[in-house]
Amino acid sequence: MKSPAVSDLIAREIDASGPISFARFMELALYEPGDGYYASGKVRIGKQGDFFTNVSVGAFFGRLLAGQLVEVWERLGRPGDFTVVEQGAHDGTLAADVVSALSELLPGGFRYLIIEPASFWRTEQEKVLGRFGDRIGWVDDVSRLPRFRGVHLSNELVDALPFHLLQSQGDGWRELMVIRAGDGFAFQSADTDVIPPALPERPEGVLLEVRPAAVAWLASMAERLEAGMILIIDYGYTRENLWAEHRTRGTFSCYSGHRRDDDVLSNPGSKDITSHVDFTQLADEAGRLGLGVEGFADQHHYLVGASETYLRSLEGSAPVGESRKALRNLQTLIHPESMGRQFHYLGLVKDLPPPAASGFRYARGTAALLESVAAMRVRA
Repeated sequence: MKSPAVSDLIAREIDASGPISFARFMELALYEPGDGYYASGKVRIGKQGDFFTNVSVGAFFGRLLAGQLVEVWERLGRPGDFTVVEQGAHDGTLAADVVSALSELLPGGFRYLIIEPASFWRTEQEKVLGRFGDRIGWVDDVSRLPRFRGVHLSNELVDALPFHLLQSQGDGWRELMVIRAGDGFAFQSADTDVIPPALPERPEGVLLEVRPAAVAWLASMAERLEAGMILIIDYGYTRENLWAEHRTRGTFSCYSGHRRDDDVLSNPGSKDITSHVDFTQLADEAGRLGLGVEGFADQHHYLVGASETYLRSLEGSAPVGESRKALRNLQTLIHPESMGRQFHYLGLVKDLPPPAASGFRYARGTAALLESVAAMRVRA
């Protein structure tokens, strides 16, 4: 079922100003206050929801991430003002898992800030996180985030940032704009100001997503990070894989009730809209912003490295049942047929001394990512 309020809002904007970009369509469908899919709280995670994510496995995932945060704290010299910033916190479950673990691992000073523009989700987060008192704080916009030393953490945030859709004409690119079509919407090709990536010519009709919003987002975070790490967890690829010749229609899709569909213009406001992250774009922009690439790994290799210290701590000290549960949770998270290959971790650092995070100990993608960035700059 579509959200009439969002659908009508999009229709009125098109009637008033003409065709709109798909990025604008997506912004309204997902983030319109009160009625957008994310902003209104329609999104549900888990068995009874629209899709699974790492948090669905339980508190084990948050415990492993907390261990990685402690490593950054130690590398920064154990500051008393250590801050963790989470963006895209949903109902606060991951934050609760991380803060619970950090309260044991860092009983001293740390602060956990959540960037949350949606009043619905802030209310839900306050219910889940109220027991932590003044360790938790909120800002409703990145512009209100103070400069901090610590870690910015996001789990499936960048894939949901609005993107433009470009279509190859064989010798150039045009943009797919959204127009009215009866009671619904359709695409119309138009000239574009969006800068396409430096790619070899593609056959006519090939589609790809371009996400300037990711560049703007990363720039805002780099400006506010005084020292520490930006840890991005999401699904996506390096540019060579993301825009390989066999991907003729891009990677965009919708999800609702654990069902995928490619009709991104139908029922706006009632389902998720997403596309794979271009990690080459993020790493390239990071270099321009004075950030270093510490590592890039799929979830399988990242969590194997990140879990070693914790699993060793359970040996001989924890009940057998607890150890077995931890191993089962890890196996679920790193399974190569599921989330283990689907998700990737990109660590971007500023003024953060070595050694590198243990999560990147077995990283196999870092060299390939850096080579991808270098190749992109040559083509540009």
